[in-house]
Amino acid sequence: MNDSFHEIAFLFLKHRIPLFLSLILVILFAMPLNVAVLNGFRPQVSFICLYYWVEKKPYMFGLISAFLLGLTVDICSAAPLGLNCLLMMIYWLIGVKVFHYITPISFVMDWFMFAVACISFILSKWLIFMVYYGAYLPIFDVGFSVFSTVMLYPLIAYLNSRVQDNLLPQERINE
Repeated sequence: MNDSFHEIAFLFLKHRIPLFLSLILVILFAMPLNVAVLNGFRPQVSFICLYYWVEKKPYMFGLISAFLLGLTVDICSAAPLGLNCLLMMIYWLIGVKVFHYITPISFVMDWFMFAVACISFILSKWLIFMVYYGAYLPIFDVGFSVFSTVMLYPLIAYLNSRVQDNLLPQERINE
């Protein structure tokens, strides 16, 4: 019990940096743009962050973080409340189980695994939205969303890795 309250609070907040960064990125990418061509460009930044943090630091980005991230996406995108929360929590559980057994050995393998996960995430989201609204939603938007999300993954992953290397507490070896 040598740790003071301030040290414990500081460490708690340091472990919440992945969640705070993910929420900031979701809010930034949800802002309306004044450029008509780019207004439909809405990659799933929330899923990129979820995938990255579940792969790299699952103990810092837990199920509650996935829920809060999904809730923020629901609020920012005016989606039915709870749909993104449910999907984020399901994919968090799947990611934790998958990354327990499989660890990508290169960035290309990681990017390929992300592309597969992204396709399944966006298709499942598309199906749930079609069932919810009771209408057919165009598949072209799904393809464009998958393409834009997969192409944006290296940039968001690089940003997250810089935060991971510079701001997060490092694991201590042999202590």
